[in-house]
Amino acid sequence: MEAATQAIRNKEIGSYKASRFFNVPQTTLESYVKDRQKSSSETVKTKLGRKQVLPCEAENDLAEHCLLMDRQWQTSCVSLTNSL
Repeated sequence: MEAATQAIRNKEIGSYKASRFFNVPQTTLESYVKDRQKSSSETVKTKLGRKQVLPCEAENDLAEHCLLMDRQWQTSCVSLTNSL
């Protein structure tokens, strides 16, 4: 990512070609390059997107619970199918 943003900033390559060459979405590259006050390495460390709402521990617990419920649902579907 850092090499891609550096190449675009140095006008060695355009954002479209850089996105294809480095296999990174073009809009993501353009967002990183747009922030000219930061160096390439600082820009790459910048997180894009929404801020995290749940703490990591709560998110992991929720994910585990969803997987558990999925396994239970699959088990109940199999038993229902077998009873028909």
